[in-house]
Amino acid sequence: SIVESCKDGIESFIDYQFRTGKNIIRYYQSLQNNKLIDLNPDVVNDLAYQCFWNGKAEEALVVIEWAINMFPNDDNLYDSRGEFYESVGKYEQAKNSYFLALKKLKANQEKMDKNQFEERLKLFEKNYKRLNN
Repeated sequence: SIVESCKDGIESFIDYQFRTGKNIIRYYQSLQNNKLIDLNPDVVNDLAYQCFWNGKAEEALVVIEWAINMFPNDDNLYDSRGEFYESVGKYEQAKNSYFLALKKLKANQEKMDKNQFEERLKLFEKNYKRLNN
């Protein structure tokens, strides 16, 4: 229908115009500065994945770099960055990011639940090994 087509067109335009790494960072940084949200690694990782899942891997990389700057010891952010790099064909950067994810994970092991550590270790090792073959 015409209404559905118009709705889809408007959504596509808004996504194209506004879902950029810079806009996401500006908006959520403002929310945090005004104490309206408490950003944590999971929230910011989800913001990066929203870009990624909408076909904007380069924008996801902008957001994930911001996240890593805020939370430099969060292992999962490095794994996500590896995935984003891998998706755009930057395999050396992806491999390096997966390696850092493993390194951060091992440094965080004492603070983690044993099962969560084991699950992440398997995933991160699989990602790293995939690019090392």
